[in-house]
Amino acid sequence: MSEKLKIKINIIFVLVVLFNFNAVNFLKAEDNNFLTKDTLPLTLMQCIELTLTNNPEIIVSKINVAIQEQQIIKRDAEFMPSFQLGVYNSENNQVSITEVQSKSESAYSTAKLNTKIKTGADIALSHTLKKNEASSAAVNPSYSNDLSFSFNQPLLKNFGVKSTTAFLKIEKNNKLISRENLRKKVIDILSELQKNYWDLIYAIETYNVQRQSLEISEKLYRDNIKRVELGALAQIEITRAAAGAAEQTEKIIASENNIYSQRDLLLSKMNLINNSTYKNKLIIPLNLPEPLLEIPNIDKSLELAFSKNPEFLALQTDFENLGLRVEYYKNQKLPSLDLQSSAGFSNIKDEISKGYDNLAKSENFSWNIGLVFAVPLGNKTNKANLQIEQYNLEKMKLSLKQLENKIVTDVGIRIRNIQSTIKQIKAAEYSVKLAEENYNAELKRFELNQSTTYDVLKYQEALASAKIRLLKAIIDNRKAWIDYEGITGVLLENNNLIF
Repeated sequence: MSEKLKIKINIIFVLVVLFNFNAVNFLKAEDNNFLTKDTLPLTLMQCIELTLTNNPEIIVSKINVAIQEQQIIKRDAEFMPSFQLGVYNSENNQVSITEVQSKSESAYSTAKLNTKIKTGADIALSHTLKKNEASSAAVNPSYSNDLSFSFNQPLLKNFGVKSTTAFLKIEKNNKLISRENLRKKVIDILSELQKNYWDLIYAIETYNVQRQSLEISEKLYRDNIKRVELGALAQIEITRAAAGAAEQTEKIIASENNIYSQRDLLLSKMNLINNSTYKNKLIIPLNLPEPLLEIPNIDKSLELAFSKNPEFLALQTDFENLGLRVEYYKNQKLPSLDLQSSAGFSNIKDEISKGYDNLAKSENFSWNIGLVFAVPLGNKTNKANLQIEQYNLEKMKLSLKQLENKIVTDVGIRIRNIQSTIKQIKAAEYSVKLAEENYNAELKRFELNQSTTYDVLKYQEALASAKIRLLKAIIDNRKAWIDYEGITGVLLENNNLIF
């Protein structure tokens, strides 16, 4: 080898060493900057509370429940009594064929109370007080006092509580549906929020594992320099150690970016991504990712799902609403047969103060009672309405069955996922144990000059990978439980939330 070539090789070697050394020092500077950034420690429950307060989708769902409450009030108001008061004045001038002029004036007030009761009956009570002045009247002025009562009860169409309160019951059920939709929305959002929270923990802990690996690589790099200077190690081992540190540098930079990405996803769920108090800080989760090693019972899980899953409960209630509509339109197909009755009392006096005297004993008493029958020819509208709702009911039966099957399938999948993550945790724990033993053994061999830097870094990387796989298995376990709590509908109560 020529002397010139030897010089070139030595220059390249020195540049590589300097570059890798600078890379290590650069990483340290970046690492320190990262660690000294503003942090905001938050528990999972604090994140949940912020989400419930700020997430617009949850707020909209709450408003929908409030709207439905007003719909119930509006529908129930149909059975509230109404009061009507009127005051009138009239004048009538007439000239007969004999050119005799007559004039009459009247002033009167009316008060009427109407109400509808849940049997379908309409009840009315009215009172009229009238003053009459007429040029030809024997008594002038005269005061008439009338009290009347009317009652109309459908006997076929629109008869009974079931028919008259059908839509009130539907509105109450719609409120239940709105509330279940709210629960589903909250469960969906909080499920994603919790997953984001654990993903952020995974990103931070992965970063910490990689930082530990970097520290090992840095130490190996420094130790190799000393051993090369003593002539106990080849110069290439310095480059290999520096290369290992540089590789860890790349991973840490990527991990840092991932941490901020996961932070942003978490802030987005809480609707705080544009909040200066939060967006400029690094959120540090305070909850530890402890694994949940219990395996749920399939039968109890299905029982929970069919009693608490909000999507299933909402569809069940919607199915009930369709049944109410079918029964209502069955009633609407019937002909009308109404029992109608009325009664009244009247007095005519020359003084207004006498108008109420012996009103109930007045000879001017009248009453009537009868039946009114009506049937629309063809009745196509109500028949069509009934047929439509019956079709909708059949469709809903199929949808309900489909959802039942989906829940059974999903519950089984969620439980198997939990089982799988538990197995992965146990396998990963064993892998970490073996990786630690291998790394420690290889490090001792290296110290005895029986191994190379490459081999040490290889086992160190295997240890780091095993730790990250264990962490991922634990995080996947928590995510699997989140999915399980979502499908069984217990996520809210397990977090002490009431909706």
